[in-house]
Amino acid sequence: MDKYHQKEAIKITEIELVVRNLKSMTEYYTNSLGFSVIFNDNKKTILSVDGINPIITLIEDKKAVKRGKTTGLYHVAILLPSRSDLGLFLRHVINHQIPISGAADHGVSEALYFQDPEDNGIEVYTDKDDSTWYDEFGTLVMYTADIDYSGIYYAAKENETFTSLPIRTTLGHLHLSVSSLESARKFYIEAIGFDVAFDKLPRALFVGSMNYHHHLGLNTWMGDKKPSPLSNGLKSFVITYPKCEEIDAAMKKISTLNLPVIEIENGYQTTDFDGNTVFLRLVA
Repeated sequence: MDKYHQKEAIKITEIELVVRNLKSMTEYYTNSLGFSVIFNDNKKTILSVDGINPIITLIEDKKAVKRGKTTGLYHVAILLPSRSDLGLFLRHVINHQIPISGAADHGVSEALYFQDPEDNGIEVYTDKDDSTWYDEFGTLVMYTADIDYSGIYYAAKENETFTSLPIRTTLGHLHLSVSSLESARKFYIEAIGFDVAFDKLPRALFVGSMNYHHHLGLNTWMGDKKPSPLSNGLKSFVITYPKCEEIDAAMKKISTLNLPVIEIENGYQTTDFDGNTVFLRLVA
């Protein structure tokens, strides 16, 4: 795991998705993306890369309606340890004809984009060396440019075969569609404790900790309509903190925003201004 996702960082570690067809979604996340299953029954699949720590949980609701163009999940981003790992994954994608919805060089990273069978966005990416993230004035630079498919493809060792996501794969960041960047700032910066990382794109904001380019992306590109409580898509996500003092401070600030705060067995539960369920936990 890289230094920006160690215990010292405030970061997002897990998400839950409501799905309409658990079987097809489980097959996609395992066969196409390379996750492993650590729990599965007829209502839930818990996905991991190390066989221990959950990253994505799929919860079936056959009556769920399709989310549509609303606030909620924009994409979940899976961070691979190296460019060679991304190259190996790209070879797997090509060999198995897995549809790609996009790809980009973002200056700080190289990313491939997908839509799962229920239209949830997925990014699979690797970071560039952090010494290249900044301009001559020490300002973080992010952009969208054509990706170097060939360079990534040949970064993988010729005799390697992709079988599963590498053990050091992690949830690199989460990207949300929100109804208001002003409200998102109040919740995720002033209360949760993330710092502004990059705010140069129209109607978007990228926040994080420990000077990472972003642990959380926020945008208003999808409009301000909120999803039906009965829709599929994002159900909840977990933010972990390295210190008790930080999580306690966050809870006190959230309480001043007139948002619900519930103490649970292993942390706290709250919701942001768009109704997303957020669990706050102390890192294990």
